[in-house]
Amino acid sequence: MRKLLIICVAVLQVLLLAFMAGQREYVLRTGRTIYLRTVPVDPRDFFRGDYVSLRYEISSVENKYFRDGLATEAKDTDSRRYRGRPVYVVLKVDDSNLADIDYITDKKPQKGGLYIRGRRDYSYDRSINVLYGIEAYFVEQGKGEQLERRRFNAPDQAAVSLEMKVALGGNGIAVLNGYRRPPVAIKVENIEPKKGAVQSCQLKLINISDKPVAIIDLPDNGSLKLGIDSRRWYRDKNLRWANENILPETVEDKDIHILQPNQSYEFNINFNDPYWSVIGKQGKPIPINQLKLTGWETPYFNLVYQPPSKEQCKVLKDADLIWHGKAVSNSFQGDTNRD
Repeated sequence: MRKLLIICVAVLQVLLLAFMAGQREYVLRTGRTIYLRTVPVDPRDFFRGDYVSLRYEISSVENKYFRDGLATEAKDTDSRRYRGRPVYVVLKVDDSNLADIDYITDKKPQKGGLYIRGRRDYSYDRSINVLYGIEAYFVEQGKGEQLERRRFNAPDQAAVSLEMKVALGGNGIAVLNGYRRPPVAIKVENIEPKKGAVQSCQLKLINISDKPVAIIDLPDNGSLKLGIDSRRWYRDKNLRWANENILPETVEDKDIHILQPNQSYEFNINFNDPYWSVIGKQGKPIPINQLKLTGWETPYFNLVYQPPSKEQCKVLKDADLIWHGKAVSNSFQGDTNRD
């Protein structure tokens, strides 16, 4: 009887593994392909071959995206009780098929929607971490070290993120199926601080591909956005960019700049410009160079390059060369710069 029980358990395990493998193969064959932005961070697993450990932009979800039960649970100070529970991140995609979060819920979305299924991990006071089962990407032996480098062949301190190719099943199951590297790197340099607040800097976009790439520089920094790198210890949890909902301007041919391989384009940023204002607990816009904060009270910022859509650019003469991706710089705080 005991022998029979052992055989049955072994057979069930084999069937379970076969089912899981078959399910993954089905998703790869029939699922919708999207891309998720990420940066590889961890070393190789020498016992299982080369792999990179991945963290995605959607791995940390702020409470402004919470829907349904998650919005209620966000008020619970004891978040440990929710760890491991299933969640569903509803996605939206841009012109380059790069996916970003629309909202997150604990209720399974209706069939036909684009979403990825995950499980809650640890929580902060304004966000939760989510695991999707695609946090490790195995590569050919000896190739993992190459993918671990965030900057690849870009200049020092220039940021380049991997965009992982993901097949999504109708039930939200995700399977990794490759990656791509954006053709443009981004770098913040020549930061000028004063009393702990950043006054100005230069933003550089570098073509790290082997083909010409066109970028767009709209008037008044319209191609750029201000990002706020949330940190737990920062006092004002409601800090946000004042112009986060601003609409892009009309694009003209003069706004296009073609970069040859290894060529760069620079933006000169003056943070006294009201365009770079933030709104905090006082409720009034204030340029970030006037923030009277020091140490842990000072938030980290980053700059985001995101050009207008393909639809807005389709009549331009060099429309086929324009890169419609998204580039996010390393974070900076006053006179500091970090990965």
